Amino acid sequence: THSREWVRNLLNTLSESMNVAKVEEAGIQLKEQIDHRPLGDEWSAVHKHFASWARAGAIEAVLKALQNHVRSSALAVTCVEVLAHLSRCSWSRYMVTTTGAQKIVKLGGITTVLNVMELNMSEGFFNSALLQEEGCRLLWNLAQAHLEYRTKIAKSDGVAKILEAMDLHIDHPGVQHRGCGALANLASNANRTKFIPLKTDEGGGVSPAATNSIQDRGAIPRILRALDHHPDHAGVQECACCALRNIAFWDQRTIRDLGGIERVEKAVALSSASALTKKAGQDLLDMLENIDTPGAKNSQPAGCLAGLF
Repeated sequence: THSREWVRNLLNTLSESMNVAKVEEAGIQLKEQIDHRPLGDEWSAVHKHFASWARAGAIEAVLKALQNHVRSSALAVTCVEVLAHLSRCSWSRYMVTTTGAQKIVKLGGITTVLNVMELNMSEGFFNSALLQEEGCRLLWNLAQAHLEYRTKIAKSDGVAKILEAMDLHIDHPGVQHRGCGALANLASNANRTKFIPLKTDEGGGVSPAATNSIQDRGAIPRILRALDHHPDHAGVQECACCALRNIAFWDQRTIRDLGGIERVEKAVALSSASALTKKAGQDLLDMLENIDTPGAKNSQPAGCLAGLF
């Protein structure tokens, strides 16, 4: 445990210093502290640990560091991973609850992170795949948190950035896993839930901006490709099936016409298929089976996996 002065100096270095080497070192130190979770990894204890750093100003400091040093891919990986962790926490003061996701969005974090992802997108950049993976993980968490955030991501061209990352790193399971998860939540109407639709005023509701962007940018072929390329990766299979299942609520024919039925049947039939893969995959197959049935009703799109911390 470090003193408050040590924490304040660390965060001040991140937010104020223009010496990239010092900021990169401060970023590493912060990540080490964030990763130093309480023994047992009980969510309540981990949540409290993350919230303590968020309340100390870590989110503001990390975003400032990213804005000041957009070309440092090493710093970007560290900072975006920290934001992905802190996006899942919440804390209360004077009976007002603030969430990490809320703070990140309010401070312009969506635009900042998407800009960093784009500037470091080239395969030649050091740690490019890790940065895209962590960026998609953060977008996954933010998209799950609220309808407003799904819309902001879509209007900031976030879907395009996710798909570019998936195109550049086809063989990287982490990028495909997190990319499909982010797309699944962008296509959902859920809020911090799994397969349970919520009312719009609870943060739920389908975002037209997100669904239109997913359709216009050609997300479905990328998701099907991820299924094909990573049959042995449970995370890819789960999130790809969830993404297709959510998208099928409003675009079943494209999935069918691109061979989605065969791909999903194969995913569900794998001996390694998880319960979530089987659930989402079967929901999708049931929807596609009734695609030409007049009057057939489909359930509303739901969320993907819980946010990643």
